[in-house]
Amino acid sequence: MTYTGFRVTGVRAVTSRPSDKDQAVPGSTWARDRSAPGANDGTEVDATFLNRIRVNLEGLVTALGGNLADGDAQLSNAAAALMADIEGRASITGDTFTGDLVIAKQNPSLLLRDSDNPAEGLQLVVVDNQSYIQAGNGNESIIFSGLGGTALADLYRYDGAVQRRVWDAGNFPAGERIALDGADNALNFRSTDGALNLQIGDRDLAVNRLLIEGGATGNGPVLAAIGTDINVDINYAGQGTGGHRFGNGMGLGFHVINAGLGAELTHCIQAYGGDGTTNPGLQSTEDFDYKTPLSHEHIWRVNSEIVGKIKASSTAAQTSWAALVSSPTSSPSISFEGSAASVNGWIRTKGSTPETRFLNDQGSALLVSPNGATKNGLVIRPSAAGTPVRVYPSNMAYDSSGDTAPILSLETTNVGSIIRLWGTAGATGLEQLDNGAIMLPRLAAAPASPAAAWSYFDTAMAKRQEYNGSAWLTPMYEGQGITRGVRVVTAAGAITVTATDDLVVVNKTVGAATAVTLPSSPVLGRIYTIKDGKGDAAANPLTLTPASGNIDGAPDLVVATSYGSADVFHNGTEWNVV
Repeated sequence: MTYTGFRVTGVRAVTSRPSDKDQAVPGSTWARDRSAPGANDGTEVDATFLNRIRVNLEGLVTALGGNLADGDAQLSNAAAALMADIEGRASITGDTFTGDLVIAKQNPSLLLRDSDNPAEGLQLVVVDNQSYIQAGNGNESIIFSGLGGTALADLYRYDGAVQRRVWDAGNFPAGERIALDGADNALNFRSTDGALNLQIGDRDLAVNRLLIEGGATGNGPVLAAIGTDINVDINYAGQGTGGHRFGNGMGLGFHVINAGLGAELTHCIQAYGGDGTTNPGLQSTEDFDYKTPLSHEHIWRVNSEIVGKIKASSTAAQTSWAALVSSPTSSPSISFEGSAASVNGWIRTKGSTPETRFLNDQGSALLVSPNGATKNGLVIRPSAAGTPVRVYPSNMAYDSSGDTAPILSLETTNVGSIIRLWGTAGATGLEQLDNGAIMLPRLAAAPASPAAAWSYFDTAMAKRQEYNGSAWLTPMYEGQGITRGVRVVTAAGAITVTATDDLVVVNKTVGAATAVTLPSSPVLGRIYTIKDGKGDAAANPLTLTPASGNIDGAPDLVVATSYGSADVFHNGTEWNVV
């Protein structure tokens, strides 16, 4: 019969473990023999003791990898299973290590522990085809050394065909993909040909350092300065005129260059962010040079929209430019500067016309011109030093020849200021004097092609003349009679009075009754006179009819007396007879 485990087979055995019996003698106890055959003074072997032996034996078999169903071979088979996992024998004599030690099982590990300090040791672990060497407590160093620990040992890796040395007595050897050494008191990373690619220097008493760490999903990796100081800069230093290039892998995005050759720079550009109450900014500790190649532009955008642009006038070197100058005590200014003795500047719309030029060669004039090449246009400038500022017409060049015919002059005299609107060459137009008076243009004869409401002072007659749309009239002065505009009608047919008419005389060649229509848009309060100049109104009456409304409540007004007349005016609502 085969038993599973170490079963008790005697009479009155039970199928569940009874409670342990209390010790007869407290403390650590041992068994003793009887004093003589037949004596009843030996130690009693009870069920509690035997049950503990059974439990420990079965636990030992299980721990060694044995099978509790092996009957009498349980312990021997468990020992054989242990020897199957650990093959060979290991012995250490002095500094000589001989023999093979093999642990063959799933995810094996080997722990070497210091008996004097169980927290220290070395653990070799194989997990999922990956091998690890780690210090027992995670804080210890792992040193590869020769016999006795007096020299650094070599370290090799096997690539499936050849053993390659990856640690050469303290250094990663040339020829390997990654090389690491401690030359020049630094940590050096070398390429496959032994060239130095990265060097981490040694700084005594360093308290600030560089942190490089990866980023989780949705976050980029981090390059940060950390340390005991509250504020820690990251210092980038190029060699010579070398600078700093930043890109996204598709090309250069940002490039910072040094201005000197190895000298320490004292002027720099500072970029800073905003904190919610202040805006981010870019500032310079000295003059700020903002450069692009000659054929390129400076462009400012808000989102994707262009809001400003600065460009050179050509691809050649620029000898003149505009300067924007601010002042803490006076108004800001825009100046045109350059290497030339005289520099003109201009502001213009897209295309070549029109444009506004600021001119220095003729007393700092301002030119508004449709053609900058010939400089024709509206010019505002002093005609000479100490003389008035004058405005010239668009068909006259801005040079000195234009002084004879300006269209506007702003003059300052010892007694005040005068504004002049100039007329033809040599003749002054309308003037606003400093005493408030207005001086009309002074002409010896009436101007040609007049229009209604024109006015001038006739120097030959010494009178002011006004044009009513059909004739020049002399307004009434004190001591003189009233001069009225007269229109004589001799043609047949009806007559329509215009708003600019004054006195309409009906003197038809062939007498006939005449219909007279008053103006549809009369001048408010203006008196219109309709006169029978032929003297036949008794036979051929004149019938006055408004274009709209009535005359003193009647639809019309009839002049039926020979040489008779009617004076009417419009009060804003209807016509009235004077």
